[in-house]
Amino acid sequence: MPYYGTVSREEIEAAKQAYERAQQALVHTSDALRRSREILAQSFKILGINPGQESTQE
Repeated sequence: MPYYGTVSREEIEAAKQAYERAQQALVHTSDALRRSREILAQSFKILGINPGQESTQE
């Protein structure tokens, strides 16, 4: 989408900072998701559940 006009240095800096904050949020989210998966896997192991097998309970 074309942009007609000028962009101030302040706007460019604000966009860069917003981009950096978004990247950091993504890293934190990824780390939290990884940790959640680890906890879930440990919980399944403790409970003796193999998520790759179908349930035989009805």
